[in-house]
Amino acid sequence: MTSNANAPAGAAYWLELKQLVRLAIPILLAQLALTGLGVVDTVMSGQVGTDDLAAIGLGSSLLLPVFMISTGVHDFHRCSLGVDADCGSPKRA
Repeated sequence: MTSNANAPAGAAYWLELKQLVRLAIPILLAQLALTGLGVVDTVMSGQVGTDDLAAIGLGSSLLLPVFMISTGVHDFHRCSLGVDADCGSPKRA
């Protein structure tokens, strides 16, 4: 917790909420971009034909899990190597 011990409980709550929102905004934007990519692909392939639309729908539904797993593996390796100071790795003093 990053709040002051003398601060009222309500102030600590709003401080933590503000920090959480600042961290969540890039994640929210990335998720909206991925969703927008799927929507645009679906709209454009819908003009071509039903087989193409089915392929794009399947590809879009498979993209998110693959992307999330690869991001998690990347973050794990980054933290295990101690590259990022925010990971709390014991290799950093």
